Order: sequence, then C-alpha cells, then structure tokens
Amino acid sequence: MFVFKAVRIRQGTWLYLDASLKLAKTSRYQNNNGVLNMSKIWVLSANSGNAKLFSADTPIGPLTEIETFDNPEARLKQSELTTDRPGRSYESHGDARHSMEVEVSPHEHEQIRFAKLLMDRIEQGRLKNKFDRFVIVAAPAFLGLLRTNLNPTLSKLLSLEIDKDYTALKTDELRTRLPERL
Repeated sequence: MFVFKAVRIRQGTWLYLDASLKLAKTSRYQNNNGVLNMSKIWVLSANSGNAKLFSADTPIGPLTEIETFDNPEARLKQSELTTDRPGRSYESHGDARHSMEVEVSPHEHEQIRFAKLLMDRIEQGRLKNKFDRFVIVAAPAFLGLLRTNLNPTLSKLLSLEIDKDYTALKTDELRTRLPERL
C-alpha cells in the first residue's frame, strides 16, 4: 500500500493516509478490521476538597460527568482533625520533657489520602480499559500531590496537566476552558 501522508496525533501515535486521504492504518487506535477506534479520554478536575471525573468520547467532544468525590475532612479545622495533644518524650540527659512534633500535619495527611484515593480510581479505570489517556486539571498545590501518586504506567497515559482550580465550574464551562483538542 502506498502511504500518501503520515499525521502524528501525539507522541507514539501516527495516522497513515493513502492517496485518497482515507485512513490506511494507524499505529495505535486501529482494530483488526482496519476501522479507527476513537480514543476515550478521562478528565479529572480536582482540589483538596472535592473532585469530579469526566469522560469525553472524542478529543473534541463534550464532557460527561462520571463521578464526584468529596473530601469534607479538608475543610475541617486542625483541632477537629486531631483529638490529642502531641506526644511527649524525655530528654536523653536530665529530667526535661518535650512535645513530639508530627511529620505531616493532619490537613496535609487528609490531602495526601484524598490524592491517593483519586489516583487509585484512575488506576481502576485503566485496568478496566475505560480510557486511552487522561487529563488532570487541579489546583497547583494539589496537582503536586496527585503527581506523587501517579504510577509509571498512568504517567504514560497522562496527556495534559493544567494547574488551575476549575472544580466550581459547570461541565460546559470547564470544557470551554480546556484546549479545543484534548
């Protein structure tokens, strides 16, 4: 078959068109019959308090809400998250006692737990082949926590990161803030 034009969709994915500009083959999204499979895209919009998971059937298609997550612990005061005073320890020499400091504050612990929960949900979707790639739109500080919970397989499927907090936007408004082609 004579290939007229090769078009790169994204890194590692090429469309090969014949002379009549019909799809000849693709290096990734083609089934056994030579029919192009459109990639399903998941979009996670999150901050430390809540998150929404969306799906788009095509790179330029509308978003459909799949699931909503809530983390009410992120909105609690630190005194409501902990019930005790810090532990105490004795000085190695003498009778003095000092309070022990925690390595991670209770708020940070809740944010880390929530970020892990969200990435576990994305991983479940990957294992069930629910999407081909995904996009993360998150508040800047929370985006860092999400990145630390990405496993290497998921990070290969991550096509776009946007460091904005769009969790309060409606689905249609969110889609207008995203690039035209996901």
